[in-house]
Amino acid sequence: VTHAHEDHYAGFATNKYEDSIFAKFDVGVGTTIIDFAKITTKKATNKMYQNYQANLNTAITNGALHYTCAELVDEGNQVINLSPKVKMEILKTKYYYEVSNTENNHSVCTLFSCGTLHYLLTGDLEASGEESLVTLNTLPQVELYKAGHHGSKTSSTKKLMDVIKPKVISVCCCAGSSEYTKTDANQFPTQVFINNVAAHTDKVFVTTQCVDYDKGLFAPMNGTIIACQKQADEQATIYCTNNTTILKDSDWFKAHRTWPDS
Repeated sequence: VTHAHEDHYAGFATNKYEDSIFAKFDVGVGTTIIDFAKITTKKATNKMYQNYQANLNTAITNGALHYTCAELVDEGNQVINLSPKVKMEILKTKYYYEVSNTENNHSVCTLFSCGTLHYLLTGDLEASGEESLVTLNTLPQVELYKAGHHGSKTSSTKKLMDVIKPKVISVCCCAGSSEYTKTDANQFPTQVFINNVAAHTDKVFVTTQCVDYDKGLFAPMNGTIIACQKQADEQATIYCTNNTTILKDSDWFKAHRTWPDS
C-alpha cells in the first residue's frame, strides 16, 4: 500500500472488512502486508484512513505479518526474494522518516528485478522525494518505469530520469481529465512530464482517456498495460488490452501535447 491517498488505498479501506482487498485475497497466516511509514498530520482523522487502520488490524489479527517500509529498511530486510529469479527491493527516501506537506511524498518506492532487468514504481512521489530517492539509493537504468503521480508536472523529474533512463514508461491516468485542473497542459499526462521523459524514450503508454469529464465519459487509450519478461535477461515485451499505439502517435496527444524537437 504505497500511501494514504484515496485513489491508492480505497480498496483496503472499506467500511466492512469483508469488502476489502484484505478479505477478498484471504490475507492472514502466511501473508505479509507492507505499507507507508508516515502520513500528513491531518490524515489521522480521515474516515477512510480510520477504516484502513481497522481493516489492517483485522488482517493482523487473522495472522498476517505487517511492516512499514521504514521498518524493513531499518532492519536491513528491504530486499525480498519473490522467487529464485525475481526480487523486490524497498527503496529508501527521506519521507519514510520525515512528514511531508503532501501525502504523495510518503509513497513506498519499489524496484523489481529479474536478472539484469529492472522495473521502478514510485507511487505518487514528487520532486523532493525523487531527489532523496536518487541520493539514498544506487538506482539502475530501468526497463520500465511506472510514471510517478500519474504523469504530473511535479514528478518524473529530469534528475530522476537522467539516472534511470527508462526504456518504457507506463502512465496510469485518465488522459485529459479536468478532475484536478482546467488547465490543459497540467492535466495528466502533463506537458512537463513529456518534456522530462522525451530525452530517454518515446515508448510511453497510457491506460485511459477522458472523452467528456462532465458527462462521465471515458475510454481506454492503451488499456491495461502489461510488461512481460520470459527469461532472466530477456527484454520485456509490452502487451496492451486496447492497442499498442505509443502516446506521441495518439490522436489525443496530437491535439493536446507537443514532443520536444531535441
